[in-house]
Order: sequence, then structure tokens, then C-alpha cells
Amino acid sequence: MRPCFLSGSSFLTYAFGMWVGLSLACALSWATSDLFSKRAMARGEADEATAVWAKYLIALPFAIPLLLLGIPHLSARFFLLQVIAFPLEILALLLYMRAIRLSPLSLTLPFLSLTPAFLLLIGFVALRETPSLLAGFGVILITFGGYLLSAETWVPLSAIRKEKGPWLMIAVSFIYAITAALGKMLIAESSPTFFPAYYLGVMTVLFTPIAFLRRGRTLKFSVNLVFAGIFHAGMVVSHMAAIVLTKAAYMIALKRLAGVFGVIYGRFFFGEKRLLRRLIAAGIMFLGAFMVSLG
Repeated sequence: MRPCFLSGSSFLTYAFGMWVGLSLACALSWATSDLFSKRAMARGEADEATAVWAKYLIALPFAIPLLLLGIPHLSARFFLLQVIAFPLEILALLLYMRAIRLSPLSLTLPFLSLTPAFLLLIGFVALRETPSLLAGFGVILITFGGYLLSAETWVPLSAIRKEKGPWLMIAVSFIYAITAALGKMLIAESSPTFFPAYYLGVMTVLFTPIAFLRRGRTLKFSVNLVFAGIFHAGMVVSHMAAIVLTKAAYMIALKRLAGVFGVIYGRFFFGEKRLLRRLIAAGIMFLGAFMVSLG
């Protein structure tokens, strides 16, 4: 609903600033959550599965107050969509963990940046979203920049011929594009305030047996896991709020700027090298984000 004190071009400026700001907040929250998760795993406080489960569990209480704003009527279509969306989310996570177990991170993580490119096609087919030429080119730049961002070499494509991990991560990237489109449909069938709490609750329940089967003992909630969960809650809420204000491909493209924040975190918290190449990649991503904004 349009604010009563805004009209015409003022409202368009307001809406533009809202989705861009929320998308950037989402990217920063995502990178910060991953920072604390990585520190927890590096210190032996959790493995991959329990770290993911802990993020959902800790984030859930921060989203529950949103239910006070109202619980919408849920249609049969909502429940049909979630039957498709949530199993895909679990499948993506399992493939993700297998990919990083089978192959080096530098050969797998870059392929997650393919999600915006896949989403352009899926958004057009499923959501009838037609991107502008400028915005479409911006998404391509963000995808390319994100690919270079985590790459071990300038041209890592040759390595995927003998590695299984990158092929699995390409599948993960494609699944995430589908779940992003399905997530927008689920929000449309419910509300941006209800769905974050619902999503976190369902994912917590679904991941609980996986986490305890993998961990084999009681999980201890460290400070790192708590902060990972808090920032994960911020990521989920800002994601849900931003994606209803613009095309799904645009929002996901800006969300992938989390990789830029990851470069900064990697340098200052983990002493990671190859800073020049990653800054160049980050510059390409920022240029792509600027084009998406203009589009």
C-alpha cells in the first residue's frame, strides 16, 4: 500500500531506496552470519550440518514477534508450493555439503554466483518478470565477478573436468534459483511478515534430526553460533522484505554482494591472500549492482 504522504516520483524513489537498502542489508547480514559460522567450525564448535541448524534455531525467536502483526489466511496453493520448496531447500544443503567435502572450496563456491543468471530465466518463466537489458547485463557482471571472487586461478573452468564438487555446486546454484522464485510466490500467498517466522520454524524442525545424526552428541551453543543465528535472522527478514519490492533476479543479484563483504572479512579475520584479484572481482560486482539499480 502506498504511503499517504508520498505520490508519483517520490514514492518510486522511496520504493527503490527500500529494496536496494534491504538487499544490501541482507548481503551484509549473510556475510556476517557466515563469518561467525566459519569461526565456530574452525574452532570445532560445530560441523556444517549443526552450524546450519543452529543458525535456524537461534534466528527463530527473532522472527516470531513478526507474527504479532497478523497471521494471514493460507490458501491450498501456499501448502502446495511449500511441499515443493522445502524439500528442494534440504536437497540443496545436502548437495552443498557433499560438494565442499569432495572438492576444494576454491573450485566449488564460485559456482554459487550462477544463481542470479539462472534466476533470470526462472523468474521469466515462473514469475513473468522481464528484466531490462541494462539490469540483465548487470546481473551477468555480478555473476562473473562472484565467480572470480572465490576462484583459485583466473580461469578455473578447466579444473571442473576432473572434480565432482563443482558440478554438484552448479546443481545447488540452480536449485537456489528455483527456491528463490518459489519463496517469492509463498510470500505472495501469505505475507512478508508471516513467512520469515514460518520459514525459520519449518526449517528448524526439518534440520533437527539431520543435525543430531551428524553430530552424535548434544550441541553446545557458543558465542559464535549465537551471533551467526542473530545475523541469519536479519538476513531472512530483510530478504523477505526486499524480494516483494522488486524482481527476484535483481534482489538475489544484490544479495550476492555478500561475497564482497566476505573478501573484507576474509582479509581482516582470517588473513586470506589474493586480495588484488578479489578486489578486482568485487569492483566488477559493484559495477553490476549499479547497473541493476539503474535498470
